[in-house]
Amino acid sequence: MGDKKVSNNKRGDEEVNIDSIIDKAELERLRQKYAADDSETAGIENSYPAAKENAADELLSASAEAPDDEPSPSHPPQPQESQAHSDDNIEQLTSSFRVIYEDSMTKLDDFTTAKAEEPAAPAQTSCEEAENDSPPDKETLLTPLPEIVTDTGEESVSPRANTFQRLLKKVFPSKGDGVGESIRKIVLLIAIVTMLVCGGYLLNLYVITPYIGKLEAKKASELWIKSNNGNDDWSVIKAKYPDVVFPEGMLPKHADLYATNSDFVGWLQIPGTDISLPIVQGENNDIYLETSFYKEKSIHGCCFMDSSNNINKLDRNTIIHGHNMSHDDLMFGQLETYKKISGFKAAPLIQFDTLYRDTKWKIYAVFLTNGDGSADNGYLFPYLFRNVSSDQVFKTYIDQIDKRKIYSTGVDILPTDQILTLSTCTYEFNNARLVVVARLLRDGESEEIDVSKAQASEDPLYPHYWYVATKQKNPYKNKELWYPS
Repeated sequence: MGDKKVSNNKRGDEEVNIDSIIDKAELERLRQKYAADDSETAGIENSYPAAKENAADELLSASAEAPDDEPSPSHPPQPQESQAHSDDNIEQLTSSFRVIYEDSMTKLDDFTTAKAEEPAAPAQTSCEEAENDSPPDKETLLTPLPEIVTDTGEESVSPRANTFQRLLKKVFPSKGDGVGESIRKIVLLIAIVTMLVCGGYLLNLYVITPYIGKLEAKKASELWIKSNNGNDDWSVIKAKYPDVVFPEGMLPKHADLYATNSDFVGWLQIPGTDISLPIVQGENNDIYLETSFYKEKSIHGCCFMDSSNNINKLDRNTIIHGHNMSHDDLMFGQLETYKKISGFKAAPLIQFDTLYRDTKWKIYAVFLTNGDGSADNGYLFPYLFRNVSSDQVFKTYIDQIDKRKIYSTGVDILPTDQILTLSTCTYEFNNARLVVVARLLRDGESEEIDVSKAQASEDPLYPHYWYVATKQKNPYKNKELWYPS
């Protein structure tokens, strides 16, 4: 048959040996078939197109079924005399096979390329349609199989999908989620909401609210400075505030603050600290716990004089309340510095300019006490009195302070003196109070204070719960209880 090879194929650079495809036994059978006589051979040549197709199909079928070098069981060898067919006819038949092979390969490549460019055919929708379809032909079998998509139970997400949408699918429960996945997402959502709520609360508590409080304090301070440098002429002031009724005898420097809030009773400042703020007095002691000087809701409130006190004629004990927030130093927060002697030495004098006169006070004592009786075996130390019946009773109160004071300041006090009490919260135990007591500067007395005389007390008296909180034995458990009269 020769060693001719066919290499003109579009499926790659690999050469195909046509002789390896054609079965030798089958060629022998074909030779015998067409060797009957010359007239039949001539008929084959005249009907070449049809014979070419039939012969090619038979040859390809036989070569696929029969192994090499073995005779086909269905076509036993013919006698030797059947080989009278000429070599020229065999060579012509082989050439025809080559033409058929090349033409088939060319058509196959063209078909495969065309199929790759065509859109995928729609899938069948029912078993009935599948039964009515004809058997697939060769072209259908050569069509590439579609990709197999496994249903994972989750909605497919395009790579181009919005990042935020993908995040929502990962966070919020969706259709197809299992029980475990749904629980995980719900727990995650609860954690996120909790984090946001807590974050917002902390942001408001530690950043926003203190910032607003400082702005209000600054605004009031600027108004205070303006008032002190303003016009003292009442005719000008009343023309400026025609709808405001000012108390008789009030100092004109307080006009702007009083016109802003008629509950204003004075300005308190402690040199050596940042405490410089307006003092108000409400109808009761609850109004300004959460109301600012500008009568707006505020957790810092406003420092206020006890509702029982008289600002026109000062009582024996003038009491001013103020908040001490654990997270900032607004209002009375800086009174915490007085727990140590160094705090007293830095700021031993208090200035309280009331509506009617300017006053200065020397700090006499600092002590811790309780805000309710539960912290001291039912006893509430009564330091919030306004007046007492006599100087002698007042002296007994001074004795009670001396038992409780954290340190001595070196400042003396007489039974006839008036005192100023600053009261705020502290956190040594539940509902604890920090109290700073100062006595009024006497007429003609110097405001100078010798802070070198200050010294710590050996064993100050604390409320019972302080000893419980610090795990110490209370030596004053059976102490004498004092009440004002």
